[in-house]
Amino acid sequence: MRKLVNFRSFVYSAVLLILSIIACLVALNIAWLGVILLSCIILIPSIIVLIRRGCIEKYKIITVFLTSILCVISSIAFFVKVYTWIPSEIIQTYTYHIEGVIEDCYDSKDAKILTLKNLKIENSKVKGKMLLSVYNAHDSFDDSCIGYKVSFTDAIQLNTLVADFFINSMVLRSDIRYLASINNKKIEVTAQLPDLLSSVNVFIKHKFIDNMGDVSGGIAYGILTGNKNEISEENSEAFSIAGVAHILAVSGLHIGFLMALLMFILKRLRLKRLPSYIISAIVLLLYAFLAGFSPSVTRAVIMCLIGGGAVLFGERKDAFNALGTATTVILTLSPFMLFDVGFVMSVGSVFSIINFQPIFFRGLKKINIPDKLSNSIAISISAQLGILPPSMYFFGTLQTYSVIVNIVLMPLIAMAFIATFIALLISLIPFLSFVLSFAGSVIQILNTAASFCATLPFAQIAVHESSIVMLLYAYYFVIGDFFNAKNKKTIALIGGMLALLVILLLMFL
Repeated sequence: MRKLVNFRSFVYSAVLLILSIIACLVALNIAWLGVILLSCIILIPSIIVLIRRGCIEKYKIITVFLTSILCVISSIAFFVKVYTWIPSEIIQTYTYHIEGVIEDCYDSKDAKILTLKNLKIENSKVKGKMLLSVYNAHDSFDDSCIGYKVSFTDAIQLNTLVADFFINSMVLRSDIRYLASINNKKIEVTAQLPDLLSSVNVFIKHKFIDNMGDVSGGIAYGILTGNKNEISEENSEAFSIAGVAHILAVSGLHIGFLMALLMFILKRLRLKRLPSYIISAIVLLLYAFLAGFSPSVTRAVIMCLIGGGAVLFGERKDAFNALGTATTVILTLSPFMLFDVGFVMSVGSVFSIINFQPIFFRGLKKINIPDKLSNSIAISISAQLGILPPSMYFFGTLQTYSVIVNIVLMPLIAMAFIATFIALLISLIPFLSFVLSFAGSVIQILNTAASFCATLPFAQIAVHESSIVMLLYAYYFVIGDFFNAKNKKTIALIGGMLALLVILLLMFL
């Protein structure tokens, strides 16, 4: 008898963790309801397993009890994060003496913007970072000041993480918990050496900008590191409207490009499985370090290492379970990643690709489209379906032509990333920095194409931001290849009509 859904241990764990984190959010606003929901999520599966333990496989029993423990750990981490986000003794608009180290520096319209880390407030270390606007700074601050220590006395504003049922995902991602603004004359600067990551990032930024120009160099730096501070607001918006903004935020897409490049090189070297796996793991971890171990990159690296490990030890790769494993690890240690736009988009796109790519591929094959093109189109369509819910929820927008634009531009996007990565490595050799200009030409073509697509009529449609749209993921699973039901087509049709109705309502409300 064919099962409705095949049990996967880490998919089960990931789903229960997601539900428990949502219950924690409910508990912050409606305590009794949240506690009941959380108790049911943690206890009911374990009770059922205890009652029916004689007819349940041992690995399922272990999975259920282990998941309950992980849900407890994640819930504790959730509430600890909420109640320690801002120390209770720090009060908004009060004046404090502040010390910090410059992590980043860029220009705004009328001030220099400094990101400060290693913060001390009244000589006490605090978690998080500060965004400091320095007025009348002129040329007082630039990249050469990164790593310098600054100190000043001024009033601070507090960045709220949770407000009712709203999670500030931008604050969460940047970890900027404090805001301040000050005149340049009131700040003291002490020179000191930057840390390794800051030094590497500054080096790469100057390599790109010096050899590609401000525009292409800034975009190349964003593509490789995910830092968009060097990209103009106009160019950043063009990429967003065109539906290719994901290239500017380091994610699983970048890891995929990097893995494709690695596999190509390692096959040519004819290395055995174990050395290939070790080299790939080292390169991936180094790149994750360069990208600051962002949630989407961490998820992608974990999935690649799990998939590679399965091949290495002769096991069958299970993409759903690999995704579940990565999600479980991240949400257990950092439950608030569930509300991070990059993490949700990354997991959503991979989930959708796993779920829909085979379906679209079979359909395209039936009309005699070549395999490689069918696969590329199927992946692009699936990925766009995956990022549709978070795009509507977090940004309140729909990119009308994103599927077509991504299908057309994906080869150029892949070429831009790979050319930038390879050119950067070659430029480390003395007198070969000029190769970056060739990669800059590819970046320029990509920028021109994105800008053109952004000018098309109705390229972006505003919609009402509502969390209900996230239920599309449940619908995706039901109509995908991994869900088996007798009346699947009817369910898909009715669900599709309801989903379309919800989207139309959100567009016109």
